[in-house]
Amino acid sequence: MNYYALKQAFNQTEDGTYDLNGNPISFPKGWQVSFERPDDTYTEDQFNHIVGNLAEYGQVCIGVWGGVKEISIHSDSFRRAAYIALAHNQDAIWGWELMNALSRYEILDMLQCSHKENRAMFKVIANTKELATRYTPSHHTTDRNERYEVVKALGGRPRYSLIVDTGHPNGLEVHTILDSGVVVIGNLNSKKLITWLIARPAQITRYGISEKALIDKAREHQEQGLNQ
Repeated sequence: MNYYALKQAFNQTEDGTYDLNGNPISFPKGWQVSFERPDDTYTEDQFNHIVGNLAEYGQVCIGVWGGVKEISIHSDSFRRAAYIALAHNQDAIWGWELMNALSRYEILDMLQCSHKENRAMFKVIANTKELATRYTPSHHTTDRNERYEVVKALGGRPRYSLIVDTGHPNGLEVHTILDSGVVVIGNLNSKKLITWLIARPAQITRYGISEKALIDKAREHQEQGLNQ
């Protein structure tokens, strides 16, 4: 297929994503990624060769952003979309379920978290009415005064609470995610508080949570350096 010619002949001007017939298209989930940059100078054969290869990994679409046309790929796999973006020096990828873009920094952060989770067990077992916010702090947690002061200032109410298996010898954990982006972690068996986390976006999404407001809050905290 001559993708180069299709792009040149494409006459839609409204920002959005389109199929190769020029019809507006959207997806309930997955990731949208391009390979083109404004300063690229591909020949027709080079362009078609790249798109032909990428077509093996997802659906080829045409996007219009700020009046500029580009070929993009829809992939159900975050890892695949991330590798395409990094290989072609893209600044971001679009998450359809998030209805937001992930920056290059966030892509790298999510890949790093994913790599760590492959080495260390992290499995969400179920939603729960248990709240780690009600658990008794240990000496270990109360000694973390600096982090606790930040957590206390952020406040927040429980938004999600999940039973998580991290493979720890002390058993299952309860992870209670507050609407402020703070995660409170406790031991399900002992009812003891383990720690607090000021979550990064990747840490929110690994729970299977795609709520935009919560991810935006985590991104804001990351930009402020609160989760160091």
